[in-house]
Parts: sequence; C-alpha cells; structure tokens
Amino acid sequence: MLATHLTEIIKRHADELLTRQEVNRLLENLKERSPKLVEELVPNVVKPGELQRVLQNLLASACPSATWRASWRPSATGSAAPATPRSSPSTPATSWPAPSATSTGR
Repeated sequence: MLATHLTEIIKRHADELLTRQEVNRLLENLKERSPKLVEELVPNVVKPGELQRVLQNLLASACPSATWRASWRPSATGSAAPATPRSSPSTPATSWPAPSATSTGR
C-alpha cells in the first residue's frame, strides 16, 4: 500500500522531479542507441534546457508517453513532425486526447 501511494505521489510530481541531470542521462542513453540523432538535434535544434521544459510540460499535462510517442512521426525530411491526431467516434479528429480524470489535480 505504501509503494502504491509513493508511486502516485511520484507520478503527480514527475514534472518537478525531472532535473537537468536526468535529461542529460536520457540524452546519453539515447545517444547510445541513436548517436546521429542526438548529434544533429542537440544543441543545434533543441537545447537541453528546452528539452527539459518540453518533457516537464508533457509530464505535467499527464499525457501518457504512448500518446505523445504515437502523435509524432518522422517527416519526409527526416525531422519529427506532429501526426494527425487520432479520432474516435467520441472525439473529433482535431482534438488531442484529454488527460484522464485520475491524473489531474495535485
């Protein structure tokens, strides 16, 4: 029960826990798998501090990583570009998925 409670607290405050050092670790891990990608993007296209703010905003919005991973796709030029949001009968094609009711509020 304590582990579940701690997990929920960490999830709720994940954006505050994501430090510059953690972003650098993420970039180092990504560099091992895709060195060219990291070389081309950091810091020429996006600075680590900007990437940290983007990731913090994604965490704060409680947007599941599967949702934002699926919403970006490589473009013809090789850069990332937003994909068309997925639609369902209950949501219009132009809207992004709303955060779940359990993940909102702090």
